[in-house]
Parts: sequence; structure tokens; C-alpha cells
Amino acid sequence: MKAIALSNKGLEDISALEIKELIDVKTEIKDSVVLFDATEEELALLSYKGQSFKRIMIYLGEFSVNDSEDFAKVSKIDFSKWLANDKTFAVRTEIILNENFCTQEVEYETGSNIKTDSKVELKNPDVTIFAYIFENNGYIGIDFSGDIAKRDYKIYTSRHDLKGNIAYALARLSGYDGSSDKIFANPLCTNGTIAVEAALFGTGKSVNFFNKEKFPFLKFFAFDLSKFDSEEKEAKVIAFDWQFGHVKASRNNAKIAGIELNALKSDIGWIKNSFKENEADCIAANLPHTKLVDIAQQGKELFSMAKSVLKKNGKIAVCSSALELKDIASEHGFSLADERDIVNGKEVLKIATFLNK
Repeated sequence: MKAIALSNKGLEDISALEIKELIDVKTEIKDSVVLFDATEEELALLSYKGQSFKRIMIYLGEFSVNDSEDFAKVSKIDFSKWLANDKTFAVRTEIILNENFCTQEVEYETGSNIKTDSKVELKNPDVTIFAYIFENNGYIGIDFSGDIAKRDYKIYTSRHDLKGNIAYALARLSGYDGSSDKIFANPLCTNGTIAVEAALFGTGKSVNFFNKEKFPFLKFFAFDLSKFDSEEKEAKVIAFDWQFGHVKASRNNAKIAGIELNALKSDIGWIKNSFKENEADCIAANLPHTKLVDIAQQGKELFSMAKSVLKKNGKIAVCSSALELKDIASEHGFSLADERDIVNGKEVLKIATFLNK
């Protein structure tokens, strides 16, 4: 069965890596999507344990989208397998980097071109047909997972927070592979999203452990997701922040996620004295994107700390809009290893990974 994973533009390689790790299949990367073949059980596994995806879909077709007439191509797609036996349906959509269409228009044009006698049910459909538009590329599929970038553990929020799937990708870009002997550090943890994502990955616990009934595929594919739960591993993840309110929020969100997080209030001197010299294997941090915070000054403190606690050839991945971070990193003995723009709706995030030389 052909399937498609929706990712963020700029993070497709992380999603392809996760697909490889979880179900070991070949993938094809396109802008903001990853295509692959999988069984229904494998798609259930990706939906349940995947952390980098926005959505998993059963692939039905794709076409160029330039004007409303292009949606007539939807009429050539056979929906009979999914809309048989009087199943109700609804059309949902996500549009990225295309201002020619609005949500209502795409849903109407898609729905009106579906050849079926099945009835539309907007509130609680048996099947959700999803139309994904990225720039001028359109993809049609059956929504298998629902929105899995949303994290139910994030009760304590921050306006500077990252989405869960982007926070997970940031941890992976730092070189964290979930090994029990690796020490992962998350300074400036705010509400703990980066650290929680790393800890869930390291322990092997699903981000959806407490939400096994949430997935759309359960309406047409009965499956016991507890089959994918296994004994949790040890994860050495440390989060710290200068503000106690952030530390408390991180601990509380971790508790809701079902993990224990070593979240600590600290200052730069405390951090340097609490780690053995060059003990951490990888670091990931999100510097707040606000004029009220001196990002450059925080960058200097961050790389000064990282130089003391990060192993030689260890990596630090930073999400920040401050271009001067490259110069600050270089001044502290770090070289640029990777740089990328991440499309997050209408926002573009910048992630840079530096190597401790």
C-alpha cells in the first residue's frame, strides 16, 4: 500500500530516517512529504510512535494545482474501497505556501469531484479524505493518523515553544540517537518540549501512550496499539533553565507525558560545575524569537556553557533567527555542520547545527 507522511519542509530527511528506523522501508523524499510503501499495521506503528510527522495518509493521488479547474483531476481517483457500505466522509485540507486557495475552496472543490453515493458527515465521518497543498503540489489521500504533530502533554505552554515534531527533529539534528549511554542536554528548556521529545524517544515510550483511541484509522482498521508498547529504556536527558517557572512547567509536562524529567533551575556557573568537563554528547536549544530578549547575549552564554560541557566533536543544534549566532559559535570554537530553513505554516524557522571542534 502506498502511503505518504506529511512533514515540514526542511525536515523531510528526519522523517525519512524515522520511517527507516521504525519499519525499515525505502522512501522517496519530495518537498514537505515522504512517500513509501507499507502495510496497515506498519502505518499504525508510524502513527502511534512517530514523532517527526504531521500526518500519515494512505496515498491516492497527486497533481499540480494552479487553479480551481485542476481539482477535476480528483474525479479520476477511485474512492470505492474507502467509501463502500454507506460509509460517510468529510474532506479536510492543509495549505502551505499557496495563497491562491483558501481552506473552504479546496475542501469544496475536492469534495465535489469525488464520485460516490456516500453521504457527507462533517462532525464525525467514517472516513476523512485529506487534500494537502504545498506550493503548487496537491496530494489526495485517506487520513490515517489525524494531526500527530499536536502534543496532548503540553498543558503548560509558552509563546516561544516549538511544535512537538519540530522539537523532536531538533534533538535528532543534535546527534541524539536515543542510546542509553548518551547524555542529552536542553538548556533554556521553557516548557520542556525539546527535552520531553528526547526523553520519549530515548525511553521508547510512545508520545501517544495515553491516547490510543485518538486515531482515525481505528474506524476502519481494528488494531490493539498496546502491541507496540515495550519495556522502557533508560534515557539520560537533562533540562535546565534560568527561570524556575520554566523548570516547573517542564517537570509538569513531562509528568503528563508519563516520564520523569531531570529539570533543574540553574545559571551558567552552576551548569559548568554540575557537569563533568565535556560530559554531554549533544545539546539542543530554542532561543526565543522576540525583540524583548537579547538573543545575541543568550547565544554567547549558550556557547560558553556548551564549550565546557559538550564532548569534542559533539553537536549543538539551535533554533534561532539570530544570524550573528554563526560568528558567536565560531568565536567559541564551533564550526557550522548544518543549516536549514524549516517551513512551519506561514513561519520560517532557522535551525543551525554546530560541531565542537
